[in-house]
Amino acid sequence: MVDLPGITRVPVRGQPENIYDQIKDMIMKYIKPDESIILNVLSTSTDFSTCESISMSRSVDKTGERTLAVVTKVDMAPEGLLEKVTADDVDIGLGYVCVRNRIRDETYEEARAIADRLFKTHPFLSKIDKSMVGIQVLADKLVQIQAISIARNLPVIVKKIDDKLNSYLSELNKLPKTLTTVAEAMTAFMQIIEESKESLQKILLKGEMTSSRVTDKFCGEKWREFQAYLLGLLSRKILSASTVCQKSMPKSYSEDERKVHSLDDGDFGNGEAD
Repeated sequence: MVDLPGITRVPVRGQPENIYDQIKDMIMKYIKPDESIILNVLSTSTDFSTCESISMSRSVDKTGERTLAVVTKVDMAPEGLLEKVTADDVDIGLGYVCVRNRIRDETYEEARAIADRLFKTHPFLSKIDKSMVGIQVLADKLVQIQAISIARNLPVIVKKIDDKLNSYLSELNKLPKTLTTVAEAMTAFMQIIEESKESLQKILLKGEMTSSRVTDKFCGEKWREFQAYLLGLLSRKILSASTVCQKSMPKSYSEDERKVHSLDDGDFGNGEAD
């Protein structure tokens, strides 16, 4: 529920030169969503048909179904008010509520009593329907409007939130896992080495080549020498990486945990060739 602020046209000392544009942009930002209820507060003396705040609310709420008008200072210009709020030339879909402003040192109880008496006895204001006057009527109407709005819009809002959340979760699951500890980083590192080792085993030990041009260049004795050279090189590099990782492990790691994070270079053979 958006209570439209007053619109400043001429900046005073200390205010930015574009204060009018800033306020207008801020108003439009908050009244544009379909879920927003627009509370248009108008002075009795205002010409509703030329009021800028009404023009702005109508630009986003063509039928007025989201707009409620609160007419203030009814005791200052009561004549003609009945015609203005009943004719509704500006399409205020949620209707009008007319109120008297509390002044000076009046308590809330005193102000309410004066307003009640005014709407009952004043020659012009007493003709306005009682469902359109008074602070209590305004409070009840706001609660009712808000309840209806929540019942209508909450399921839609929840669905939008769920859809957005599922979209973000889907994107999040596509991202690499975040490594937050040394142990997780070492585990991921050793897993990468293990997967690389398995891929190379398929090529070197099982002869799984993807292209015949590769095997044509490496055949017979040359191929066996190449195998031995790579096996030896990989064995030493992996053993070295495993040793470094184990030395970097927290002291709190048990022996079994250390074994989990170590590699057995025996999977590559003896690795004697250099």
